[in-house]
Amino acid sequence: MHHTTASYLTRKIMQERGPLNMSGKQVLLIDDDAAFCQMVTEILAPTICHVTATTDYREGLRMAMMDRPDLILLDIHMPEVSGLELIKQLRNMQATRNIPVMMVTGDDRSESVQLAKQYNAVGYILKPFKPLYLLERMGQLMGVELLSSIQQATLHPKDAKPSETGKKHYSVKTKTLLVIDDEPLIFQLISDILEDSIVNVRCATNAREGLRIAMTSPVDVILLDAHMPEIDGIEAAEQLKHMQSTKDTPIVMMSGHLPETAAKQAQQVGAVDFLAKPFNPGQLVACLQQILNKEIFWA
Repeated sequence: MHHTTASYLTRKIMQERGPLNMSGKQVLLIDDDAAFCQMVTEILAPTICHVTATTDYREGLRMAMMDRPDLILLDIHMPEVSGLELIKQLRNMQATRNIPVMMVTGDDRSESVQLAKQYNAVGYILKPFKPLYLLERMGQLMGVELLSSIQQATLHPKDAKPSETGKKHYSVKTKTLLVIDDEPLIFQLISDILEDSIVNVRCATNAREGLRIAMTSPVDVILLDAHMPEIDGIEAAEQLKHMQSTKDTPIVMMSGHLPETAAKQAQQVGAVDFLAKPFNPGQLVACLQQILNKEIFWA
């Protein structure tokens, strides 16, 4: 986008925002998508954050040097100069080298994540996302509470449907995990862990239903309990490995009963990994990242 257009957008957002409250937090957003800049500004409007947005990287560099914001939100894929090159420039300048930078991007490639870490990015959020997730991450980084209980109820009500809230939902699911387990608590736990991630969780309460879903729907990973009534997980894994449509789908076996024995059985039937119940969120996420070869960002 042309520099004059970027300047106009910045002035327009600042006019809509009104006078700055200097007791708040200053956030600089650099992204070539004007609609995205407007969206983030609207999300942060009820908080103590004051957003200055620009779609031009030159103006973004100038603002970073002059204004010294509390946090910079930076896209990776922009014309002329990428966000990774821009964060490198920020780190090489005395005035900006210590300003926290969080990448907000649709780029989920592991090499981009590693480069961002190399240049000391303090966070990495994948587009699209949910407003609640952005506010939580930014609040953690700046050490402030950005979300009151009233705002939480508005942005992320537990019982309301999207049509009832009138709020946009920005999360996107690109991978599917099928959980086959007769314990409803496991479904809830895994769904909660992966709610803000790229992983869509599907559930089956018995092996028969799980086999049907695996055969008829696209599934990237199967998380399978070893001990279930009627058809247990070991037998279900054997059937999955013998069917043409599912033989290459990675299976992770899990069990809370005799885990050492179950782990050996899982290996024998071709499972790629094993999780002993109860497992923590970090163990589940690390396992899925290894299998999918994708960074999984979760709240």
